[in-house]
Order: sequence, then structure tokens, then C-alpha cells
Amino acid sequence: MSLTTPVPRDNDVVFPGENWFFYWKTGASLWEAKLQECPIVGKILVPINWAFHTDTGDQFDFADQRPETDLKKLVQIATKLGREVVFLLPISPAPFLLNGGVPHLLSRSLAISDDGLGYSILDSEKRLNKLYSFYDPRVFQAYAKFVKALGHYFSQKGIDKDIWGIECGYMEEGQFKTYFQDSSRAFEQAFGRFIQAKKEEKREADPNDDTPLISGIEDEKFFRHEFKNTIRNLYLDSAKAALNANWEGDLKYSFLSGDNEEFFNRLTDHYSRREYSEQLFNALSQGIVSSSVLIPAKSKGHILERQMEELVVQSLSQVTFTDHLYDEDSSAIFRPFSFVEVYQDLEGYNIDKTWQQNGLNAYLKRDFLRTFTIRDNKKFSWEKGELSGEGIHVVSGRSFDTKSFHSVLKLFMNGGKIIIDTSAMNEDFKRRLESFYLENSLNLEKLNYVTNVQNISLGEGRLVLLEGDVLSGVSFDKQLHFWERIFTTFSIRHLRIHDEYEVDFSWRKRATSASELNYEEVRRLSFYNGTSYKKKMNFQVPKNFVLVRVIDQINVKVETTSHVVQVEMLPGASVSFDFGIYS
Repeated sequence: MSLTTPVPRDNDVVFPGENWFFYWKTGASLWEAKLQECPIVGKILVPINWAFHTDTGDQFDFADQRPETDLKKLVQIATKLGREVVFLLPISPAPFLLNGGVPHLLSRSLAISDDGLGYSILDSEKRLNKLYSFYDPRVFQAYAKFVKALGHYFSQKGIDKDIWGIECGYMEEGQFKTYFQDSSRAFEQAFGRFIQAKKEEKREADPNDDTPLISGIEDEKFFRHEFKNTIRNLYLDSAKAALNANWEGDLKYSFLSGDNEEFFNRLTDHYSRREYSEQLFNALSQGIVSSSVLIPAKSKGHILERQMEELVVQSLSQVTFTDHLYDEDSSAIFRPFSFVEVYQDLEGYNIDKTWQQNGLNAYLKRDFLRTFTIRDNKKFSWEKGELSGEGIHVVSGRSFDTKSFHSVLKLFMNGGKIIIDTSAMNEDFKRRLESFYLENSLNLEKLNYVTNVQNISLGEGRLVLLEGDVLSGVSFDKQLHFWERIFTTFSIRHLRIHDEYEVDFSWRKRATSASELNYEEVRRLSFYNGTSYKKKMNFQVPKNFVLVRVIDQINVKVETTSHVVQVEMLPGASVSFDFGIYS
């Protein structure tokens, strides 16, 4: 037995980044001191460690045995200190938790990635976390019991704090890869049972139909994708039902340094900060929240740390976790900003590459870099409040169903600006669209440039219809020129920054304050030089833009002359510019 007092864990372990608090990493007696000392601004995000509350998956500890499992006490301490807690509940394997969050006695089948390797991830303490399969029926049964017990505990103790479900993953080649992606033995066995049930359903529906359920690789991909989503929804729905009184929704979280390739880099203390920044911006472009909690604080570097603070903590997280209907300070938040929302299938078994093939993605990267967002088709729903009249919404008609078709019309009638690629759109929707503008006597303009284009107007609303498949067969230069002409008609006020300088940058915006009534809004442009070279840039401030102030200058020299801004940045430099926008 040791008679010495245990040394508390370092604050960087308890607060690994982005306002996260790992309550299981320190003693409950130290919670108040830790929270009081930590310079967190905004809400404290507390991920719930399932395995920390149970060893067996049957019995759960909420302060019955260990005081560190007392979430009610944690909320009381935070409230006493004037801090607001938001709980994050993993609905997938979590790379920051031992065994991915699965209790020890249930950790039997390793999750296997697409490359055939078990997920091996180093956390901020350089400890190995192996992820275990969520396709093991015993894991799901125990998880369902846990969330039910957690919901009962929250209700019994009167904990009224928000809970968000988080699906964990990482960015790879610009795409979000979920840890639900699994090819383990547990997955294959469960998938086999799923296919057998599908075959029985097919046989019951038509006993005379002897065509095979799976006749090729595409069929198998389709059913594997359907099965993955089915299991994901089982976990999500069980958590949502058990925690309904506190449930706010679910989010995708991308973890920097969360893929298998990074494991070998981390073993040799090699940290790909430039790669992390790229992953961060790719995640932001899809509305996915990033986290750096796997990376030791001392290894993040100034640029990545500042990007995470400004773009995630102070912007995306603030917007996500703040109820703006009741928050008087929400107008001061610099929120993510984009001119264009592009909708496509981001999770399909066969990813839709329409916008890549017809040149739209290349055009947006050239003229609207960091100011366009890729959204999942499933988010295109007026009823859920996912859409706003701001910006330009670009959708593919091939993805329409009745709900999304009606959402387009509602958005248009409420002043929205929409571009629709009618290629492969269902003929019924085409007829209904034609009937819509004929019955309402809408102004219709037709243009034949590269492809057929129709422009329909109603007040501030615009509906641009085009046959995008024709664009796929023309030269790259023609594609870019076509999209340039289309977007020019929207009269977008923008200061275009290109990537020729190889410097990271971001755009955010906020509402004006009482002293800024001359402006419609304030936009913030931030530059980050993560390279090892000095960078020189200059750009012209366009009409309707006023440079209000230059802030947070670190190793940078700024000169302004007659609407021209010159910037000289040393390695590791960063700076932000606030512009007032007026009519």
C-alpha cells in the first residue's frame, strides 16, 4: 500500500481540447478545483464514458460505488461555478475511450476497418485504444440497458442538461469515415442473419419469385450499406427513446489523428499538423464537428490550436449547442458562413459524383473556396428547419422524393434561391414542376448555353433548372465558364481568396451590433500560415466592404492603402480581418 498522496493528472488530460471535460480522468474531489482553474469560455462538453459506469454491462454505477460516476454532482459543481454542461453520448465506437467505450467483459470482437486491420488509435496520453465491434448482439443489448439506466438516473436526479448523440469517425480523402464501418467476424455473422431475413421476406412476398436477392457486387454493397445504417439507427433510436426528456439530436464528430495510418506516425512522435488542418476544413465544409482530443496539447502547435479554438469552439460548437431563440448573446457569435449549399449523397454505398463530373465542385473551389458547404441529401427538409432563404441551394433532381420536392417549392416561394440539375429527375416531378410555374403564371426565361437552362422568378425567389448531364461531356474550361455565368446572375458580394498562397483561411459572419447599424452584417476573414515559409499576399477590398479592424496579429505585418490590403506572414503566423458589409 502506498502512503503517498496520488499526483493529480495533468489538466491537459482532463481538458483535452474544445471544452471537453473527461470526468473519469481525475478524482471527484478535484472536479471543482479543475473546473474553476480551467479557462473554458462557453459550455463544457462532457462525453459519457459507458464502460466507466459498468464492468459487466448488467449493473451500473452512478455514485453507488465510485464518486467519479456521480454526474449529478458534476452538474451541481458546474452550476455553482456559473458553467453550463452539455453531455455527449457516443452512439458508435469512440476512439478516445478504452475499448472504444465497450465494457471490458463485452470486448470480444475487434472492429475491423476497410483495410482489414483492427482500429488501433493512440489517445492524448499515447495509450492504445482498440475499438470493439458494435455489431456484436451482446454489445447492443448491454448498450440498450445502459441508456435506459442513464435515462432513469437523469430523471430520478432531476438532471435537465442537454444530451447529444455523437457518431465518431475521421476524415479520409475529404469523406467522413464512421467507426461503424466494420468488416469484423461479428459484422459478417450479423450481416448473414440480416440477408437471411431479407430472403425470407422476399419469399413471403412472392413465393414464385426465384430471382437471387444478391446477383452482383453492387447488390451486396447496397445491402451492406443498408445493414450498417440499420444497426446505427438501432443504437441511435435506443438512446433517443431512453433519454427523450434531455435529447437534443445527433452529430457526426471527426477526430483528428483518428485513423489507422496515424498510429504509426504517432509511435514516432510525428504529428501531421498540416494534414490535421486539411481534415478540419474538409469536416467544416460538410458541417461536421472536429475534435483534437486525441492529440497531446503540446503537439498541436499554435496554428492548429488556434484553428480549433476559433473555428470549432467559438463558432461551430457555439452555434450547435446554443439555443439561439433564448440566448441574447447569440448575435455576437461568429458563425460558419457559406454562399452555396450543395446537396448530395454523402453516405451512399455508391457515392454520387454528379457535381464533380459536371465541374461544379472545381468551380466552387476556385471562386468560393471556404464559402460553400456540402450537405447530405437527407438534410434537405423544410419541415425540420434545416433550410433557410440565405445563400444558394444546389440540388440534384435524381435524389428527389415527394418530401424534398415540396421542400424545394416551399423554399422558392419563401424567397429561396435554388439550382436544380434535372438530369435523371423522375418524369412525374418534371411534370409537376412545369404545372407549378404554369398554374402560378411565373416569369420563365429560357437560355441555351452549353446546356438548356430555365430561370423562374417569384419576388426574391429564384429557381434555375439545368440539364447537368450535358456538362459532363464538355471540356473543363467550358464547365467552369458555364458555372461562372450562372453564379454571376446571383450578384453575390464576395471577396474572393484563392489557394495559390497555400495559406489556410476561413470566413465567418455575425449580426451587427447597435453601433454597427450602417452594415447589414460583419464578416471575419482569418488567415493561418501553417507552412514553414514566409508568405506574402495582397487583395483588394471590393465595393460594399469596409475594413473595420485587424485583430489577433501574430507574427504578421499588415499594410492597407486605398482598398488594398497587403499581408506578410511568417511561419506560424495568423491574423483576422473584420469587414462591415453594406448595400
